[in-house]
Amino acid sequence: MVDITPKYPTTTMYITELTLNNDATVSGTVKGKKTGYHALNAKKAYFPNNDNYINKLEDKHPNLEITNHEVLSESQTSNGFSESYNVDLEFDNPDVNLLYLNPFIAKFFTTNPFKLQERSYPIDFGYADTYFYTLKLKFDPEVYEVSEAPKGVNLAIPNSKGSISYSSAVKENQVQLMFKIRFNDALYPPEYYPYLKEMMNKVVDIQTNSLILFKKK
Repeated sequence: MVDITPKYPTTTMYITELTLNNDATVSGTVKGKKTGYHALNAKKAYFPNNDNYINKLEDKHPNLEITNHEVLSESQTSNGFSESYNVDLEFDNPDVNLLYLNPFIAKFFTTNPFKLQERSYPIDFGYADTYFYTLKLKFDPEVYEVSEAPKGVNLAIPNSKGSISYSSAVKENQVQLMFKIRFNDALYPPEYYPYLKEMMNKVVDIQTNSLILFKKK
């Protein structure tokens, strides 16, 4: 029998630092790290065609431009996949008083894969995994103020088999967000399908909600 249990944890993590400039543009950096099967999938996507890989990153966020993309992994056979890049973002209507910024420069899920009303067979992810995203957004408090920050979310499915944690904090000149998703099992029995579906609905909803900032001048 061959043991196919992942040797390394399967995780995806992004650390994002942005600045909302006084001309209503956003610039900053994203640092990403993937391990386990997430790293394997990223390497399969990046190394054969890195331009296509970067284009797909840009497609996940409207009006986004990526520059200085760098992969820090030594080779395709490295255990993990680490990358960093600069981002520039423009708003559709920079002259209006309210700016709507989606804080997720990198998204984990854009749609809910669980679309059935119910399911009679197990849900097999193949491996347990974790997703983690942090954002620090700086701004000039004399020019902007946070009109509406995302509401926090804490959700867990029965028997600690999965969870979501989402929090935000607003200080005088910056917003900090933290988002964590955990699937603690690789295989879930059918009775967990409604809980997983609800959990994924919430994940998608969190990643589509905007941070609203008021432009004072």
